[in-house]
Amino acid sequence: MSYIINKTDGTVLVTLLDGTTNADTGLTLIGRNYTTYGEIQNENFIRLLENFSATTPPGFSVGFTPIQGQLWWDKSNQLLKVYDTNGSWIPVSQRTSSNVAPTINAVGDQWWDTITNQLSVWTGATWLQIGPVYSAAQGKTGTFAETVTDTTANTHVVSATYVAGNIASITSYDAAFIPSSPLSSTFSTIQPGLNILAATQFNGTTTNSVRVGGLYANVLAKINTINTFAENIAFSKKITLTDANLYFSNQTLMLQNDSYNGDVVVYVNGTQGNIAALSLSGTTGLATVFGTPTDNNHIANRKYVDDVAIGLQDNIDELAASSGGEISQITAEFDAKLAVVVTTANANLLAATNSINANITALSLSTNNRFLGVNIAIAGLQSHITVIDNTLILKANIASPVFTGAPLVSGALLTPGTDTMQIATTAFVNQQANVSAADYNSKINNLSVTTTNAIIAATAPKAPSDNPVFTGTVTAPTPAPTDYSTKVATTAFVSNLITSNKFNYTVSSSAPSGGNDGDFWFRVG
Repeated sequence: MSYIINKTDGTVLVTLLDGTTNADTGLTLIGRNYTTYGEIQNENFIRLLENFSATTPPGFSVGFTPIQGQLWWDKSNQLLKVYDTNGSWIPVSQRTSSNVAPTINAVGDQWWDTITNQLSVWTGATWLQIGPVYSAAQGKTGTFAETVTDTTANTHVVSATYVAGNIASITSYDAAFIPSSPLSSTFSTIQPGLNILAATQFNGTTTNSVRVGGLYANVLAKINTINTFAENIAFSKKITLTDANLYFSNQTLMLQNDSYNGDVVVYVNGTQGNIAALSLSGTTGLATVFGTPTDNNHIANRKYVDDVAIGLQDNIDELAASSGGEISQITAEFDAKLAVVVTTANANLLAATNSINANITALSLSTNNRFLGVNIAIAGLQSHITVIDNTLILKANIASPVFTGAPLVSGALLTPGTDTMQIATTAFVNQQANVSAADYNSKINNLSVTTTNAIIAATAPKAPSDNPVFTGTVTAPTPAPTDYSTKVATTAFVSNLITSNKFNYTVSSSAPSGGNDGDFWFRVG
């Protein structure tokens, strides 16, 4: 009799004939009197338990058509999906995580892009990006509300701007504070208002600024007004005027007029009015001072030098006329005394030279005699060295000596078994070898007798592999009832074989509901 299988709504899914199966739905439906149905039934339970877990939807690989409401665990995307009335697999949660946008969507469905790490929602016409505004490749970018802890453990709510994962600015409403790590490495102090990253700047046009370079506007010099400087002014480059420069070069202060043939004039303003105290000619390069000096520290001009030179020449002429005779007398006395000194010095130098020559001659003779004795002594030492060298050739080194010929060792023959640092002779080695050989032969003979007896004792209770004869109760592994081979058949094997192959019979007026191949049914009535 056939089975009629109905769905939940009452419609017929399939009619199963006796002894047949149907796998149209992905589960194997079993007809009446179908043998070996246990494995099929167990596999049905497993498929239901795992919701047809696979990387492809049910029906793609096993050749069946899913039915509405069927569940499938999408192993690739780790999602549970259901088969709908449109013939599509949709996520049960209405959220999809994949690297491509879903093609079947309902309004409100969500999709997490695994490439950009962004969440979008389906509006019914397109995917509307919810966030974040940046993709995974772009890195964290945008303005975010964050809480920053300062060095006193107080917290501050700020607005932080990031670009490609790097913080670029912080906007704060609180009073100035010092942030703790990790912001301390990028912002030493956070002031009220907008704080931008060090070494960055605003680009564009601004109407007004309170500070420039960290300084308030009222402390900066302006080009359109007179400025008063309260501190020293330092320049790293030239002070450039029209056709002139003032700068410092190689430890020298340079004042330069770039105009062709242009002069450099230093003016002072005093009781005599505004006068040119020092003038440098751009044509000749010569310097001119305002007037003739009247003090030792004043600069002398040519007029002053000429006036002094005329008076000095008059004094020289007068002094030469009055001192001419005295100079001649002094010169004659000096020449006479110089002649006496030269004569005395020459005599002393000759005597010293003769004395030095005599000492050198005596020293040379003494040195030659001493060298002669040394040479004789060296010749005697050389003969002794030759004898020693010839003797050393015949000696062996203490460290790693090398012997030739037939080296001998004096003294009595060592006792066999001696184990010391003494040198072994060939006689000792031969004697030791004889002792070892005798001991070896004795042990081999004893081992041979022992081993032979052990083998005989171990093999005595064993049966030969050819035509063995067993005693007592012989046991062996029981083969399977279907194992028809040369294995030993046990009594259990025989019993199992008879049980598995015997037939059953039924005596009744109607056919039995089940049975095995070969069973008999005796119909009565």
